[in-house]
Amino acid sequence: MEGCQSRFHFRELLMPRSWRIVVLTGMASLLLVGTGQSEKRKDDISLLMSLDSFVEQAIKGRGEISDQRRQELGELARESAAVLKDQGRLELVFVCTHNSRRSQMAQVWAHVASVHYGVSGLATYSGGTETTACNPRTVAALKTAGLAVDSRRQGENPVYRVHFSERAKPLQLFSKVYHDEENPSQDFFAVICCSEADTNCPVVEGTSHRYALHYLDPKVSDETPTEAETYMERNRQIAREMFYLVSIISAAIQ
Repeated sequence: MEGCQSRFHFRELLMPRSWRIVVLTGMASLLLVGTGQSEKRKDDISLLMSLDSFVEQAIKGRGEISDQRRQELGELARESAAVLKDQGRLELVFVCTHNSRRSQMAQVWAHVASVHYGVSGLATYSGGTETTACNPRTVAALKTAGLAVDSRRQGENPVYRVHFSERAKPLQLFSKVYHDEENPSQDFFAVICCSEADTNCPVVEGTSHRYALHYLDPKVSDETPTEAETYMERNRQIAREMFYLVSIISAAIQ
């Protein structure tokens, strides 16, 4: 382009993450230049910029997912895509015993992934077989990942607002049973996140499909020097798998 430099000037305008527009002043043309991200959102809701690094790592980390886990996620993705194509809406309810750690993380990252890939009609929820509280270590891990979290209600079972975009309504996290009035009551997909809930809840009332995606409980590290890293490790694993799941759904419904 050396021959053009004396006649034209270049200006770069930063655009949402996946693209830059290079404007050649003095010429009636625009060049779209990819920034190297192979995956980009298809809607106009932008995630918080503070999530960029964590989301990029979650997408790139899919190679860490085992073959067995890919099969499990693939089955859930195929059934989910079929319902979305047929009905235009699907409700996923992530279930663990106390609805305080793993199921909350799964609800959040499945939703964030659906926004990233522009999968409309996919709604995510979480619940337990009993009510306790959303663990503050869970909240801390979500904040570390780049989400903005504030408290809407204090008490024994606080309600947290999780902001993932400046333009979208935040998610609300608090501990509840899976059949709480805040959750769907019929024709939802139940995703069981722990073996205890799988055993203690052999029947999930109202579900049309049931899947097992068990995760190790980060609770084992509570009150130890490694608790923050253990919670982040589980946070990263769940995010990685939810982004993989939703990417398959997104490709299948095109």
